[in-house]
Amino acid sequence: MKDRFDRFVLRFLAILLLGLLLMTLRGHGILAVFTPQYASPWELGKLLYWPMLVVFSLTSSWSEGVKKTICSAAPAMILAPLALQACCWAVQSLRPAAAVLILLWVIAVAVGTALADQGKTHTSLWLPFVLLEGVLLVIFTFCPPSFGPFIDPRDVAAMGIILW
Repeated sequence: MKDRFDRFVLRFLAILLLGLLLMTLRGHGILAVFTPQYASPWELGKLLYWPMLVVFSLTSSWSEGVKKTICSAAPAMILAPLALQACCWAVQSLRPAAAVLILLWVIAVAVGTALADQGKTHTSLWLPFVLLEGVLLVIFTFCPPSFGPFIDPRDVAAMGIILW
């Protein structure tokens, strides 16, 4: 597919649809790696990382092949989920409505897809970091730390000390 805008729109919509599908699954076991279990910033990053990885891998024939597509998308695949997690963590203290978190996710999908689809092929230096982020998502799904962006916002005890 030669037209970048068409490629961006199709990838953007595919990432959104796959993310929405993952949001509705909420599985246990191995499915928990791909789906958010609760609305912590770290868990919401799964809705961006895994769909971007899948969509850019499946649509690599539209650009330059799997390796070059993933290499050019790698910086965005690393930075967009981390930026989403940072934004969600920043607004978490305001106890935002779910619509605010979804809006942040859609913005992160748009920016991440646009940056990943620039057509600039980066060296494979970024690929270990893409792999590391995936490994950390798996590890912290089953053994999450109990601080910062990893805690469940519904857990009152984790949000602060209750004064008597």
